[in-house]
Amino acid sequence: MTRKKQGEILKPRGDDTRWRALLENVRMLIQQGRQRALRAVDTIEVGTCWEIGGILLNLSKGAQCTLNTAKAWCDTSPRL
Repeated sequence: MTRKKQGEILKPRGDDTRWRALLENVRMLIQQGRQRALRAVDTIEVGTCWEIGGILLNLSKGAQCTLNTAKAWCDTSPRL
């Protein structure tokens, strides 16, 4: 058995159709994984925004400030 040299491309032996099908399946799995990861991050981001909104709402109720005051505070606060 010969070893592959670094950087040498693995080439199919025999049926090229099976090789292409295998590569397509791997591509699909990678794409599905990326899509699931993006959805998970989106879900977490939306949850975080809701939590921040709740904190700001409680802050505005406790300090009895108006919506304009809360907006001004958001406009002047550093970006996260």
